[in-house]
Amino acid sequence: ANPEDLQLELDKAAIALVGHYGMIAQRELSNQPNDYSAGYPCLLQFDQYIRYREPEQLQPVLGCLRESAERFPNDAYVLSMLAFAHNLSQRPGTPDSSKGYSMELARRAEALDHDSAAASFAVAQAAFFEGDCRTGTSWGKKAVELNPLGSRISGYLGLYMLGCKDPEGERYAARALELDPDADLVIAATLAFQLLKRGEVEKAHELSSAYMAASPRNEPGLELTYVLSSAMLGERAEARRVWKILAGRFDMPENSPPRAVLGKWI
Repeated sequence: ANPEDLQLELDKAAIALVGHYGMIAQRELSNQPNDYSAGYPCLLQFDQYIRYREPEQLQPVLGCLRESAERFPNDAYVLSMLAFAHNLSQRPGTPDSSKGYSMELARRAEALDHDSAAASFAVAQAAFFEGDCRTGTSWGKKAVELNPLGSRISGYLGLYMLGCKDPEGERYAARALELDPDADLVIAATLAFQLLKRGEVEKAHELSSAYMAASPRNEPGLELTYVLSSAMLGERAEARRVWKILAGRFDMPENSPPRAVLGKWI
């Protein structure tokens, strides 16, 4: 067997066992499904929020992460996850002082543990959210080097780099999907968009269709890519069907302008 292929299979097996949604985490979660206690139970709930994005879960997760950071102030990973969650809770128009809070948490985490991939990525994410692509990319690459199996890290790094118009980001995003079938659906959607931009319509259609079929939640980015690629391949009835569902999810009629529907999502 090819050594690279063998290494990839070993990496995938490791993620399936100890990853965010691996066997160990799922077993622990099944033992305490609604436990928002500070520490490990809270971190499990945060992972669930990342996967399913149920809006009502955000505030309980933020609350238990803050409690965890107060109880374990020297735990770099806990501080990093609080910074991550705080970033995800931000909306357009958020005051700069609130964004600075994420960077403060990230810097504290990195100071506690220079070799923490989570802390390095927390710095990277905070920098990207502040519009500093160069700092974000540098710290993100460091995080990947510290944890090459961190599919969430490599996937989000790829997403943010592409947002900064850095084509190298596609490689990081693709690596995340290759390693982990449970990688965030936003990453798959981003890759599908890249394929569409290059004119690889059939590949974009195949990717978005496959991830939609196995999706644990509705992901508008995937659905939009599926609609566009279906229409471009001449499957107009299917494109209209999915577009009607997507628009309806935002309480809008199917003849709504795409920009208006996307504005609701973004």
